[in-house]
Amino acid sequence: MIREFNRAISENTLNEVYARVQRYPWQALPDNSGWNLGADTAYMKELCRYWVSDFDCYRRNSMAGPC
Repeated sequence: MIREFNRAISENTLNEVYARVQRYPWQALPDNSGWNLGADTAYMKELCRYWVSDFDCYRRNSMAGPC
């Protein structure tokens, strides 16, 4: 049986996730290692900054349409 999947994320939950991303201990990672030790630290910092500051989770969710 196929059931509808609810993608609803509360604003409180999303704010908690944003706060955790912002508190990530970047200083614990090596600088300038590029992609040699996994994901590039500078790239990940920028990706996290974009996700917290510019990405509109609710807009993207509504664009996905009904499940």
